[in-house]
Amino acid sequence: MTTLLLELPTELLLGITERLPFEAIKSLSIVNWQLHRTLSPDLFRCVRFTNRREDCDIISTVVEKYGRKVEKLAFELHFIPGQEDDDHDDLWPPGRTSERYPPARSITAQAQQLLDGSILPHVSRLRVAFFIGDFGHEVFGGKANPVYKRLEPSSETRAEEQLWPWRATLNQAFGALATRKGLRTLELHDLIPRDCSTFHTLKWWKLVSHLEEVEIHLWTGHNIDIGRQSSVRGGYSDFLDIVGLNFFVDGDSMTRVKLVADISGPIGGSGRVRRLNPFQYVSMPKLLHLELENCLIDKALCRFLGDHSQQLKVLRLKSCFAGRPLLHLPYYTWELFFYHFLIRRPVLEELTVTTDNATVTESEEAHSDDQGPAILVSGQESEDVKDIRRQLLDDPNRRLWVYAKLDPDSGVIVHDLAEIVTNNKMGQDQDKYDELMVLVRQNREGSGNGA
Repeated sequence: MTTLLLELPTELLLGITERLPFEAIKSLSIVNWQLHRTLSPDLFRCVRFTNRREDCDIISTVVEKYGRKVEKLAFELHFIPGQEDDDHDDLWPPGRTSERYPPARSITAQAQQLLDGSILPHVSRLRVAFFIGDFGHEVFGGKANPVYKRLEPSSETRAEEQLWPWRATLNQAFGALATRKGLRTLELHDLIPRDCSTFHTLKWWKLVSHLEEVEIHLWTGHNIDIGRQSSVRGGYSDFLDIVGLNFFVDGDSMTRVKLVADISGPIGGSGRVRRLNPFQYVSMPKLLHLELENCLIDKALCRFLGDHSQQLKVLRLKSCFAGRPLLHLPYYTWELFFYHFLIRRPVLEELTVTTDNATVTESEEAHSDDQGPAILVSGQESEDVKDIRRQLLDDPNRRLWVYAKLDPDSGVIVHDLAEIVTNNKMGQDQDKYDELMVLVRQNREGSGNGA
């Protein structure tokens, strides 16, 4: 088999391997030196590095041998020190014990140089993931300093970073990143809902103003001190304001934005408890591609889309929902959402709405994913539910439009089954969606991008 592969033209071999999963490419590359030389560009196109001291040697070797092939960096920030760090007294302030002030890793010199571009300055794509692990509650201060509390005034952020080592580590990473030149794509995974003093500096604003693609995955976790999801805590809504002001407001060059909320803490809505819309004061004059996941569609989002209706080409909504998340908030339907966007006559050429694990009965709602497919007993279902199922089976273009509500105490989001059945039975959501899709297809065909 190896001999046959080596006899193939290089272009054909690369064409085959680029369709293979990464692990398969990795296995092939160690068969012999010829395959390793051919496949190394794919293997080292993205290099992962951490602030773990034990990773430094291997990263140095990879950078030295294959640095010119690297197209993307993936940094994983660990807050918890490993056993090899136990004797490092500088991980927390002098005189403070690890019981009261949890230890945190510092940023290694190598990680600092990879983040700020001193090493591999040609790489313009960077992913930063924040490794919380199973210790989020302990590391982030427990009752003494819950990560979910209201944000302090920006003038006090630096003092908090001096007090809590994990916050100093967080700011150190963003501080190094802020000085990087030529960064065009930034991904942040499990972004922790706390402010950083770096966010309020000129160097950070300059970095953001040159970014073309931004992808943010928010971390919420569960506030086990008081049994509430962090998404109903004031600190979380405060942080969404920070995300808007420090990641999007100055996004003058951004063409693609993806925002993924934690499934247990959807964003969207406004009011006394929730004002979770990071796009409230955002312009992003060049935005062409927007993806949202686990978000509540509301008037604020629709206003943002309306303001960008004459530039936005792609809109993708995954596991988003409509409804009234809290009783004091206005009720908002999918029909209204599509209507308000449609009257702006958008130039949109792609609209994708997908939903995972949508339910129409209580038995489905209570059925967990690890139990396998839910067993549907049609004889016990209402005629309305049966009609909805038949419509979905008969028409592959038909969607199940999801409505949900939020428990203001626990922060748990559950499907509003009554509204799902009522609105899907009436069909107005689907009708307005179909009307908008007609315009989307016309736009695509008019631009020459149609099938």
